[in-house]
Amino acid sequence: MTGTTVDLDLGIRDAELLAATLPPERRGVGRDGVKLLLTNSLTGAVRHEAFRNLPDHLKPGDLLVLNDSGTLPASVPVRRERTGELIRLHLAPKSRRGTYLAEPRTSDGRHPLPDVLRQGEILSVDAGRICVGRRYDVRTRLWSLKPETGLDLGRVMTCSGDPIQYPYVAEDLPLEDYQTVYAGPRGSSEMPSAGRAFTRELLDDLARGGVEVVTVTLHTSLSSHEVEGDLKDHVLLPEPYWLPDETARAIRGAMKGGRRVIACGTTVVRALASAEGPDGRPRPGHATARAMVAPGNRPSCLAGLLTGLHTPRSSHLALLEAFISPEHLRSAYRAAIEARYLWHEFGDLQLILPGIA
Repeated sequence: MTGTTVDLDLGIRDAELLAATLPPERRGVGRDGVKLLLTNSLTGAVRHEAFRNLPDHLKPGDLLVLNDSGTLPASVPVRRERTGELIRLHLAPKSRRGTYLAEPRTSDGRHPLPDVLRQGEILSVDAGRICVGRRYDVRTRLWSLKPETGLDLGRVMTCSGDPIQYPYVAEDLPLEDYQTVYAGPRGSSEMPSAGRAFTRELLDDLARGGVEVVTVTLHTSLSSHEVEGDLKDHVLLPEPYWLPDETARAIRGAMKGGRRVIACGTTVVRALASAEGPDGRPRPGHATARAMVAPGNRPSCLAGLLTGLHTPRSSHLALLEAFISPEHLRSAYRAAIEARYLWHEFGDLQLILPGIA
C-alpha cells in the first residue's frame, strides 16, 4: 500500500466537523432519525434522505450484512503501583490465544497517554495485578498485557469497566447507548456504529420489502491508533470474526443470482475480505480479520456499503475508496458538510451504491 494516502483534502480541519455529541434519542429524535447521504458510486451524485426511509432505496432481493457484535465496557480504571497514579486502559478484544492489547488513557478515559507505561511495570485492579508487556508496535500507543494467573480481564471489564468514550461526547453514557438493537455476543471494544440507527421496526420494513438481512460477528478493536498519511504506516490490529454457514450460503446465493450484497459498516467489509476464498466467495468459520481493504481490492461479493462519516484523514477512507473514487467521495463529503451532517458514532450515515441518487 506504499504511496496510498488517506487525506480527502477538504480544506477543513477535523475539529471543524460537526460532532454528534449525544445519541439521537438524547437529542430528541429516534435512533433512525439520523440523516442518510445517498451516494451513487458510479456518478458521484448525492441525495439527502432520512435514514428511516432506507427501505425505499433498497430493492427486493438485496442482501444486507450486519455485524452483530455487542460492545464491551472496555475502558477499565487501573492504578500504577510504582507511582500510585490512576489511569484507564482501553482494552482491545481478547485474541484467540487469550491475550489482550491496551492503550493507556487519562483517568477519565478521554485522552491518550502515549509515553506513560514501561515494560515490566505492574498495574493493579480490585481483582488482581497486571504486568505490562511489550509495546505492540512503535507506530501505535498499544501495549501487551500479562494478567496474573487467575485474573480474568473479561470479568474485570464487566465489574468495573465503562464504554469507551471520546472527548466530543458531551456526557458519560451507559453501555446500552453503545449497543445496536440486534447486538449478539459481546466482544467489541467500540460499537460497530454503522448499524446503530436501525430499529426493530425498520428491520421489519426491510424484510417486508424483500430485503434479506444476515449477520457476521466481528469484534472491533480500538480506532484511536489510526494513522494519517501513507497507508504503509497503518498497523492492522487483529480482530476475531465468525462467518456463519447460513450467512456464507446467503452471500453465495446472492452472487450466483446477480443480486446486490451490501455491507453495513467497515467491520463487515473487513470480515468478508478476510473470509474471501480464491474463488471470490466467502468461507464460513472462525478466524482473525487481517485484510487491508483499499482501492482495487474490495471483497468480490460486495456491491455497496452503508457507513458512518469518517474524518478527512482517517485510514477508513482507503476502505471507502474501494467502493467509490476519491473525487466522488470528496464531493459527497463536501455535500455532507454543507448540509451540516453529524460525524462519529452517533452521527449521520452514508449509503454508497451504484444506481442510487
